[in-house]
Amino acid sequence: MLYVTLIFQVLVIAAGVGIHMMHHREDRNGSGLFKAFTPWFLAVIVGLGGVWSFMGHTFFSDETARSIGWAAGNPFQFEVAVANLSYGVLGLLCLRYHGKFWWATVAAYTVFLWGAAYGHIYDLLVNNNHEPGNAGFVLYADIVIPVLLIALLMIYSKVTSREPAAVRHGSAAHLHGGSAA
Repeated sequence: MLYVTLIFQVLVIAAGVGIHMMHHREDRNGSGLFKAFTPWFLAVIVGLGGVWSFMGHTFFSDETARSIGWAAGNPFQFEVAVANLSYGVLGLLCLRYHGKFWWATVAAYTVFLWGAAYGHIYDLLVNNNHEPGNAGFVLYADIVIPVLLIALLMIYSKVTSREPAAVRHGSAAHLHGGSAA
């Protein structure tokens, strides 16, 4: 299941970037590719990832709980689901809103994921919980994804800061769907 999810994420990001590049010939260079990649990466990893986690904790709650090492029917699971949905919405909005909105989205998601990682590590060490949803890929992703997102935004900021203001504003307008919001 993990590989299917990763393949899906890569395909959606590639499709989004590809569609952008087809419609914006001026971005067919290294920095243009990076500028097209960033919002799609945020939308897929944070946005669709958050929605996917919401669905797992809501519609497949007992299976998800077992994979984490929780008791089925845990009432806090719905709270985790709704938190994930909120990050999913923020991530999807990254296709529309840029700049500081991206930083705020990544900051909120980082706090959530690193907090979750702390909980996983605590449960691993104190309760010897080695379930795949606690000590497996999820734990590593909770640590690494925020690092990747922060690095991505730092590089994006550096790449776009080297462009003339007219180019930055023009690129921002077409990445925003025609507005400068």
